[in-house]
Amino acid sequence: MTRKRQDATWPLVGILALFLILSAVSPRTWDRFARPQAAADTAAETPAAVEPAPLKLPPILNAPQQAVPEDWQPATATPHVGRQLRVWDADDPVVEVPDRLGEAAAPREMLFGPRLSDAGAESSDADVESRIPLMANTPAHRPPLSLPQRLPPPPQKRVASTDESSLAPVLDPTIVLPSETLEPPRRLEPPMAQPQRPWREPTALIERLHSLQEYPGTEPWSRAGLKLIDSLADASTRSPQHIPAILEQLEDHCAAVLPLADALGNPPLASELRRAGHALYRRIVVWREVVPYPEPPRLMAADTTIDGEQLALALNDVEQFVGDTQAGKAWREYLLVDSLRDSLRRRQDPEDEDTVPWPLLNRVLERIASQPFSDEQQQFVESRPIARLREHLLHLASRPVQPTDILERLEQYEDAGNTSDAETLAAVILRMRYSSEPQQQRLAERFQQQYRNANLRFSVAGDLLNRMVPERDPEYGNVYDTVLGVPVRGRSVTSSDVQFRLIPDSRRIRLALEVSGKVASLTSATSGPATFYSDSMATYMGIKPIIFDARGIHLLPANVQVLNNSRLRAVKTTLDPIPLIGSLAKEVARSQHEQKAPEANREVQQKIAARARAQIDDEANARLQQVSQRMRQRVVEPLQTMELIPTVIDAETTEERVTMRLRLADEGQLGGHTPRPRAPSSSLASLQIHESAMNNLLSRLELDGKTFTLPELAQHVDQRLGQPGLLTIDPINDDVTITFAAKDALLVRCQDGRLSLTLAIARLRKPPRSWRDFKVQAFYQPEIQGRLIELARDGVVQLSGQRLRFSSQIALRGIFSKTFSKDESIKLSPERFLNNPKVADLRVSQFVIDDGWIGVALGPKPRAAQREQVVR
Repeated sequence: MTRKRQDATWPLVGILALFLILSAVSPRTWDRFARPQAAADTAAETPAAVEPAPLKLPPILNAPQQAVPEDWQPATATPHVGRQLRVWDADDPVVEVPDRLGEAAAPREMLFGPRLSDAGAESSDADVESRIPLMANTPAHRPPLSLPQRLPPPPQKRVASTDESSLAPVLDPTIVLPSETLEPPRRLEPPMAQPQRPWREPTALIERLHSLQEYPGTEPWSRAGLKLIDSLADASTRSPQHIPAILEQLEDHCAAVLPLADALGNPPLASELRRAGHALYRRIVVWREVVPYPEPPRLMAADTTIDGEQLALALNDVEQFVGDTQAGKAWREYLLVDSLRDSLRRRQDPEDEDTVPWPLLNRVLERIASQPFSDEQQQFVESRPIARLREHLLHLASRPVQPTDILERLEQYEDAGNTSDAETLAAVILRMRYSSEPQQQRLAERFQQQYRNANLRFSVAGDLLNRMVPERDPEYGNVYDTVLGVPVRGRSVTSSDVQFRLIPDSRRIRLALEVSGKVASLTSATSGPATFYSDSMATYMGIKPIIFDARGIHLLPANVQVLNNSRLRAVKTTLDPIPLIGSLAKEVARSQHEQKAPEANREVQQKIAARARAQIDDEANARLQQVSQRMRQRVVEPLQTMELIPTVIDAETTEERVTMRLRLADEGQLGGHTPRPRAPSSSLASLQIHESAMNNLLSRLELDGKTFTLPELAQHVDQRLGQPGLLTIDPINDDVTITFAAKDALLVRCQDGRLSLTLAIARLRKPPRSWRDFKVQAFYQPEIQGRLIELARDGVVQLSGQRLRFSSQIALRGIFSKTFSKDESIKLSPERFLNNPKVADLRVSQFVIDDGWIGVALGPKPRAAQREQVVR
């Protein structure tokens, strides 16, 4: 099994954002814009006015459930009454050293300066870093779901409608409802227990603080933080009355990070300090909602068993109610009845709440509650069987989460970062959102802000957009038109220029396509005995507004203004050979021409404006339809197949650049939770992608626990991603059978300057040998040459497993060294971009891999002694 060069699975997510902008301005996209085939004195008939309606293109991104209000401001208050706390953002950027691309993998002494044991050593002088901004209030988002586009009729009745798409099942009076055999949901009384306060040691945070103790500038802060954490752990079991005071001290200690980092004078060490401060802060957000309160007694196992039995009975009633007709099958599929039944069947231990399919419950509840149903569909979902199903789902989903479980799931994810841990924590967040307890609802919102933030961000400068617009050659043409009822003939030459102007907007990407042109013409017009010879120069400016938002691409009608200057060069008449009369006829003709010139000029300007407006609208609509179609085929449809649609967290347009932050995750997955790297201020384009986006995508390949032959695996990946030929298989390995581990079969981590890819395999068989329960890990490191970015394998392929003998390791290394070949790097830069001469003066100014993020920036080649600044 080998990996196809230049076509990795995870870069699909990385190019999602930049493809939207860059593809819209490719050299072939605007090459025929705004070339009116009109002379100054000529134009076609004015078309009908264009209605100001947005272009109905397929939606490419999911809209947030809640719109940001006009008076929105970053949050600065804490839940504590009368106390203010500095709020951090899980998406807050943390600066990296942009000038030296290899520093992420350099020894710690080179980056951070001397350790405590290195007395007298001087810290390195590097770029100055700006402060971290405050947290944005990111509302919880639940992506809308849609009914099947065409619902078949119900068992015995069809809704009268001329629109087939509006057909929907309705209640039929002949249908006998299921008998009322279900008892209302009940909960057994929990046994009495001594109240305990939850606590789980934050191992990953403690290790990070210990590493900062090795350096003089951060040792006092780190040591004090470790003592406060120890005090909080002790108070949670011995002296709970001291917990509020310790939490306040931790908040003050966390707020001291920013000024301390600014004063260090060592950007890499300051970056590590900020990351540690953010890691401490996101724990404090949870601790202050959990630790001060006693642990309630756990529910009895019999309670969950009863819930499962009643849910099974409710599913039986729904199946009996909808029947086996085509309409009934459509509703069963929409309500995910089969998936719910399968999940109940697979749930072996009723006491293990991790086996409850919380994301699936949430999806069904969303489909029942959040759709804009028709009257007939609303009547159907309000029927007793569907209402009872919703009642049992809500009862199961709203069971409170044990505080100890909250901390346990949180620290498991912080320690290992596995996909399974992320999904377990996401399920905890879902449960708390449905809880009837205000404390858990509050905590769900805190988790939403800290652990489901944006995991994909891109920014593109207007200068780069305009660089990508191709230059156009002059266009020559013949003139055949009529002005004031007089036929006009001649030649014209049209030159035009297209550029993008960014229109400031705090919520959307808003552009204006500006088309400026000139039309020079030499024409003649014959009216009666006189022929008029004229030359003219018409200049026009067309503006076409374009909006990219969560619903798709919207185009507004173009607005065109024209200024025409015409000069009469000569007049000839049929009476010219007659002395005196010929001269008199010319003067009369000139006089009549001058009288009608203003009217003719207005008609010419209107025709040029109409033609330019129609041509700009037609060209823009056609080109952006192509862009939207490419986006649908290459990105949207594969993600829709995997039920993984990007959610817009926020978007912004300034006069200099456009920026968008997205979360690639469904309700059962997490987003970004660590500070992202900042791009240099001189960058023309930048992209940051968190490992959660890649792992969310890889989890949708559905490899966990599955068994494939290698040809079957290649076919499965191609179908899931919609990218044929992504994996190439050596025919010699067609007999290889692979069974992936039950969880975390494929995992990507981004740490310490390298990207690691881990395969967890339960069984690998190549006759006559087989191997069981082992992991394969390959590391990739960036290689930068100008604008070319490649990921090359770093070091040897690592194997881990308790049963791997020396001979097995040799055999497996031989297999996977070819799979992750060191000779075949993963190329990330598009060929079209590499070969474009308009960006020949640019280079990759940043490529960092750290703390879960990959940060890439493109900027101009630096001048001597030039120091880079950074921007958010």
